[in-house]
Amino acid sequence: MIQMVGYVSDSDGVHPAMHFVRNTLSLNRSTGAYEGIVPFFVSEDFWSRDYPADPPELLVGPGRYWTYFNGTPDGRIAYYAYMQRFDRFVRDIWRQPGWKFREPRSLAVHGQVIPQG
Repeated sequence: MIQMVGYVSDSDGVHPAMHFVRNTLSLNRSTGAYEGIVPFFVSEDFWSRDYPADPPELLVGPGRYWTYFNGTPDGRIAYYAYMQRFDRFVRDIWRQPGWKFREPRSLAVHGQVIPQG
């Protein structure tokens, strides 16, 4: 599996896109294992499938993000648990009043390096 992300300019304007190269059709809802092995194909999974599925304010916005991760069921479970703990850690840092860290309020701020001092 390979994921390629970026921004696309089309009739909807400029928006994010996530193209996914894979050779599986689905995940088993009971075991989490990949199933339905087929020849490789490409799909765009964010803008065309996931973004319209829920109200946009649930997917993106201040304090929200959307992730995709692959691997074995145990690996995906472990990664998800790690991300929950890491998210709590980062939020704890942002809450320290004397520290010079703050929560990013935009995608542009996410990419900035904020100098100390």
